[in-house]
Amino acid sequence: MIGDTCAHQWAGVYINPEGFIHLCGISKEKIVGDTPPHIDEIDSLGDFYRDAYFTKLRNTPVRDNPYCIACTRREDNGVKSLRTMIGEKYQKFNLPLNETIQHLDICFSNLCNQQCVMCKSESSSRWYMDDKKHENSIFQRKPIKYRKWTENNLHKIIAILPDIKILTIKGGEPLIQAEVLEMLRYLKDNKLYPRIEVLSNFQEVSDEMMDVLWEMQNLVLRVSMDGHGEVYNWQRGGNYDAVMDNLTRYVKGCNGISDFGYTNTLSRWSYRSLVRDIIEIEAATKKMDVGNLVNYNIQPVIGPAYASPFVDALDNRMDLIYEFEKHFGFITEDSMEYGCLRINHLSNVLSLENDVYEVDDELLEKSALWEQEVNNIRRV
Repeated sequence: MIGDTCAHQWAGVYINPEGFIHLCGISKEKIVGDTPPHIDEIDSLGDFYRDAYFTKLRNTPVRDNPYCIACTRREDNGVKSLRTMIGEKYQKFNLPLNETIQHLDICFSNLCNQQCVMCKSESSSRWYMDDKKHENSIFQRKPIKYRKWTENNLHKIIAILPDIKILTIKGGEPLIQAEVLEMLRYLKDNKLYPRIEVLSNFQEVSDEMMDVLWEMQNLVLRVSMDGHGEVYNWQRGGNYDAVMDNLTRYVKGCNGISDFGYTNTLSRWSYRSLVRDIIEIEAATKKMDVGNLVNYNIQPVIGPAYASPFVDALDNRMDLIYEFEKHFGFITEDSMEYGCLRINHLSNVLSLENDVYEVDDELLEKSALWEQEVNNIRRV
């Protein structure tokens, strides 16, 4: 950190699926009524990053910056913030904070094959029609169409790749997007070897994409694993068995050098199965014979509020913490080992004892109605 800002402001940038350039992946420019710059309007990302817009942001303390409320709210409620995690990551990988983009966090589009309960059409094209239906309902969803990247904008990304030390590729679902395949091939063909972090549901991986993944150096795969079995299928509108089959195939093709892990995003409905999820995922992972500890990261949904575990009754949340410590031991540090898993961000488990929202009848009704809506989509 530099002063009361965030390391991401000095070495990283986030480009969302629509092409807007945000302070980070969870900053709230649009929520507060501002329109971020768009990649269409910028000739050089490197020059723009050192110009007036980001300079002003760097000189604004985080707690005075309304864009940063997601992190300050997490920190105030004992939840590990992205600001903290980014600071730790940049220290670990020795990124100098010198106003040069060295961490590119990018979503090439919202094209996706899943429809998660906490998501929206900005990040999943599968939500577009339902978001359009609820644009003026109590949920106030914002329908955002799929937008294909232009070759000109892809070249703007290619221009900064030699400076990139960490490339984070998210979605939508990146592994079904042509732009991602093109970018990975460019890195391989030009012998550029940044740390490549791909956040994927891993449900659909073509033979062509799998071959490229096997050939990449410094690839870190993080698989969204919000539950197991039917919990996963309801939470994400996905196919748990297909994901595990693809993972087994991927690990086998890596010949013992795979770096992959899981992220479990806890919603109001999935968090209660956390203990069983960990037990089942550990057993399934052990069968893959990975040969090293596999990271299992835990994070709660903070927004939308009606999908967050913090809307559930405090007694239920405390029961989950009790059950977790009963099975895995008392939480005294932020990580612990369980079989072949390293369970991380345990402060997020303990944070469930906090009351993040003022839960009133209106919010509870909204959450219940959202559950009904998801059931209708899943045809439950």
